[in-house]
Amino acid sequence: MSCGLSAQTQDEVTEAKADSVVRKTETREVENFTQVEIDGLFNVRFVKGEKSKVELSSERMANFDDVKVVCKSGILVMEYQNNMPYVGVSNIKRMDLDVTITTPAIERLKCSGVVSFETEEALNGGNVRVSLNGVSNIRIAAVEGDELRMEDAGVSKVRIGSVAVKEVNVHLTGTGTTAFDSIAATDVNLDMSGAGTIVTNKLTATNASLTMSGVGNINAKGIKADKLAVNAPGVGSITVEGEATTYTKSDNIIGKVNDSKLKR
Repeated sequence: MSCGLSAQTQDEVTEAKADSVVRKTETREVENFTQVEIDGLFNVRFVKGEKSKVELSSERMANFDDVKVVCKSGILVMEYQNNMPYVGVSNIKRMDLDVTITTPAIERLKCSGVVSFETEEALNGGNVRVSLNGVSNIRIAAVEGDELRMEDAGVSKVRIGSVAVKEVNVHLTGTGTTAFDSIAATDVNLDMSGAGTIVTNKLTATNASLTMSGVGNINAKGIKADKLAVNAPGVGSITVEGEATTYTKSDNIIGKVNDSKLKR
């Protein structure tokens, strides 16, 4: 279904006064979307709702004319009209833009630039995709569906609560940190080829594969797996704690695997 701007888009700007500070808000109504692409400097919050809309809010921005919100073919794109540097006094006013997006579900999230994205909702669908490139701060309560596929090539800080899917594929090539409270899946593949960190506090899987080919580290606790394969060909380290019925590992002189707390 085509996803263009609704004819009933609201352009009315309201002002809310609190403690002598004027906060401007604007609501843009759009048709339903399941994918979100964010490029620029945004603070974004996602809430579930039957009616899709984008709410902009700021204390310093005089108006929202530079903020581009386009929805097409089920993809919501948010960016600035003009190419702007993210440093300099002239752009400080653009750093306090808060955005609340409402839609029934999000299956794909793509962030580039300097983006903060948080939600107390679950990202759910057949295949959930998260792609990060830039400086991102991501907090997601849960992921549900058939697959979670995540790629991070930037300097990101990611915290995901519970993951309950059939397959998990995480590939980090940057210098960020990704932490999972719990993962429950049939197949789990965690791959670090950059200089970042992957942390899991609880990992339940039929088949789990952890690979460190970079200079970072993977710390997997609370493992309960039928098959666990750990490979550290790089100069980083992998630490595994828990239990595995079948366990294989491969490391070298520099790349280390710490499995002293793994039962097998």
